[in-house]
Amino acid sequence: WIHPKDSVVLQVKASQSGPSDKYRAGFTLRFPRVVRIRPDRSWADCMTLAELRQMAAAFGGRYARRRLG
Repeated sequence: WIHPKDSVVLQVKASQSGPSDKYRAGFTLRFPRVVRIRPDRSWADCMTLAELRQMAAAFGGRYARRRLG
């Protein structure tokens, strides 16, 4: 376990989120990837769990769009 003040902030991109009983948050990210390390942000600037749940509900769990043509 790493205390948040001693951690690094990562910008993460995922295609989808789904329910999971294995993780405390209640869901997991599908195909997560680190976009970049954010040395300009502190742990206090990160998205909260409530904000993440709100975003998942707003997008129906899907974050990526399929590109056609």
